[in-house]
Amino acid sequence: MLITPEEISKFDFTPYGRYLSRPGNHPCGLDTGYSQCWPAEYTFPMGEMRFGIEQARSRAVLSIPKMEQHRESKELVICGDQPVVLPLCLPRDRNDRMEHPRVGDVRAVILRPGDTVVLDEYIWHAGCMPLVEDTFYLFAYRVRDEELYWRTVEHGPIELRLGGVQA
Repeated sequence: MLITPEEISKFDFTPYGRYLSRPGNHPCGLDTGYSQCWPAEYTFPMGEMRFGIEQARSRAVLSIPKMEQHRESKELVICGDQPVVLPLCLPRDRNDRMEHPRVGDVRAVILRPGDTVVLDEYIWHAGCMPLVEDTFYLFAYRVRDEELYWRTVEHGPIELRLGGVQA
């Protein structure tokens, strides 16, 4: 099924977690004269954090047969130097350990440099893909003893057309 990426700034991200963009719509917490800081935008749950960088290669079309889900940790995703697309899917039943994401429930959002999201527990997601050019993104989650839940997409795979989308 072909999924069309949506601009995250025009998307209600609330059911998926928290969307943090470059501040500007409220006063900063600290102005040094050479920089402005918003230090209290989000407090990540305590615990040892695993932090990673993923290099993603551009392609015109992407087929995604599986998505992953974390049940014991939120995941922080920070866009790198080029726009990326993040496929997402809300869970239907958090208690169903055999649940698979359904292709009709999948949405894809465009993150631009400076955009950050914190995915709630149980949110199905795939890795970010470049909108147009090769790029990287950063991610972090709480270290935990948990099986990673990778499941095939029901009635999938998901298809994203990326290369021709406006950056």
